[in-house]
Amino acid sequence: MLTKILTSLDFVNSVELVEHKPTKSDDEQNFFSLAGLWENRDITTESIRQQAWMKDIQ
Repeated sequence: MLTKILTSLDFVNSVELVEHKPTKSDDEQNFFSLAGLWENRDITTESIRQQAWMKDIQ
């Protein structure tokens, strides 16, 4: 339907349909390269929450 509408417009020269093929993003490919990033650090979910809420308050 959309291609019909576009081709009927005078200022549109051509309409090409391109199929999008999903690919792995860099984040997905490098997931395991981040393993151990937080090793030997004293970080808990509670400390992260406290820091996040402090930024919202200020």
